[in-house]
Amino acid sequence: MLFFLIRYSGLAIRIVSMAIYTDALDLIHPTAAHCMIWVWWDVVAGHLLFTGVELLLIMRVYAFYGQNKTLLFIIFVLCLAEHGMALAIAGIGIPKFVIVGDLFPKPYQAGKCTITFIPGIFQNYWISPLVFHGILFFLLFGRFFYTKWNNRMNTTELLFVFVRDGAWAFVTIFGMVLYCALAFELSPQAGDIALT
Repeated sequence: MLFFLIRYSGLAIRIVSMAIYTDALDLIHPTAAHCMIWVWWDVVAGHLLFTGVELLLIMRVYAFYGQNKTLLFIIFVLCLAEHGMALAIAGIGIPKFVIVGDLFPKPYQAGKCTITFIPGIFQNYWISPLVFHGILFFLLFGRFFYTKWNNRMNTTELLFVFVRDGAWAFVTIFGMVLYCALAFELSPQAGDIALT
């Protein structure tokens, strides 16, 4: 079930995005209210997809630490806190977005819904995922290097284990979350991209 959520929800989100954001279905002339519904869809759908990926990462850490139930409980509580904080910030911040529909004439239209203002509180949306993924990252690489020093593995063997065990996924997800957290600080346009 988790596999299908991760594998196909991204595709479903993109199909809906293409239908709304391109001229393929030119039936919708969105108002600001329609665009607000779209932003909520984008945040909730993206959050569900991200949660599925996080569950896989949590299962990997659980396996790396010999199915330690205490560690799993701590990670689960941290995960709930992360999602609670992110969704609370979304709930506070998204209603304050300033969104317009059909802002530009057809030849210059970048999308049917244009976000013209994102409140400052929304910059914190990616902070809790960054902290949570930093903890997962630390746990993974702590175990990873502990194994290297105990087993006296050379670099080639370590790289093989790194790829085989999916540690590259932790690096990728951590990098993506770090980018999203920094995007709001560095550029408003990049922050809009980080929203999706």
